[in-house]
Amino acid sequence: MPTLNPFDELPTELVLQISLFLPLSSLNVLLLTCTRLHEILQPELESRLTSDLARDLLLWASEESKPHIVAKLLSPPHSVNPSDYGFNKEKPIHVATEAGSLEIAALLLKAGADPGATWDLMEKQPLHVATSQRDVAMISLLLDYGAPIDHKYGAHVFGQTALHLACTDRHIETVELLISRGASLSVEADKGPALGIALQVGGSIDLMRCLLRAGAKAEVIVPYQRLSRGHFVPNHASLLYIAMNLPRPDIYAPKDVPPWRGLPLDERRKQTMALLLAYGASRDTVLATVSRYLDALAKAAGHTEPDFLEMVEGMLAEAEQWMPNIS
Repeated sequence: MPTLNPFDELPTELVLQISLFLPLSSLNVLLLTCTRLHEILQPELESRLTSDLARDLLLWASEESKPHIVAKLLSPPHSVNPSDYGFNKEKPIHVATEAGSLEIAALLLKAGADPGATWDLMEKQPLHVATSQRDVAMISLLLDYGAPIDHKYGAHVFGQTALHLACTDRHIETVELLISRGASLSVEADKGPALGIALQVGGSIDLMRCLLRAGAKAEVIVPYQRLSRGHFVPNHASLLYIAMNLPRPDIYAPKDVPPWRGLPLDERRKQTMALLLAYGASRDTVLATVSRYLDALAKAAGHTEPDFLEMVEGMLAEAEQWMPNIS
């Protein structure tokens, strides 16, 4: 004989009385314990699910990766609007993206969730979250549903697009995906366009080559400053100049410094300079910047002006000799 569930012996009236003392989460668990409880308590659960409560529950279910609950809340009779969470508030699509739940994100997007929804005053969008997490599948899904690929996250001057974030993270797979989907290579952030960011955060040669092959400009002037360490000159420079890592005159720097040596070039600096030169960076732009600040640069390097200028020209010559090795 089949084993009887003890709840099957309870009168309907008693079961309903028990439900009055249970919070919504416990009530939901209880109604799943047996078929009879489900039949009795489901209408009670549905009657308690106000629109505000349903929105809160959708947010929770998206964060906790509960696709069956998400699907139910998005469907009639509840039909929760996944974008109805107020201006610049965190929305289910954000938390689903952060949780890495592709299934829930797809459910939300199919139900009308805005892939470009912003969150907080920094205007974070789901695409920024997915990019920060290197979640290429989520990035593809969001872009399939129209996520704005070049939207900047953060303060206007220092804001970064998804491509900027990927370059800052130095994750070439994400960079390649965003480029293939049409991310702009010319939009600027605090360190210039994507290539400027990749260079200044120490991105790999392969990452920089990927950007250059996709059409990034090697000859651009970008901001070159470190706000936390005093006042440097120059505060704007070409990428090739930055790649050379010349001394940076700082008004707060000590006066007596050991002489700086730019030669021989280390392997990474030589490759980076050669790569930029191969894609059109100008040695004349570098020399013009050096000439403008020659007095300060030579003092910072601990050399006479002629000696410093000769060293700079020697660095450029060594990088040019390496250019045939750049594929």
